[in-house]
Amino acid sequence: METAGPNDEVFKLFPPLTIDKEGLQAGLDKLDAAIDQALNA
Repeated sequence: METAGPNDEVFKLFPPLTIDKEGLQAGLDKLDAAIDQALNA
């Protein structure tokens, strides 16, 4: 992951080129939980 944009308001995700559905879902679930936590802090 990295940030971009003039104010670092964009983040880019770089999952592996080969990833199974379970691994992708696990990563997205973690990202979702982190966003929820940040918004509710």
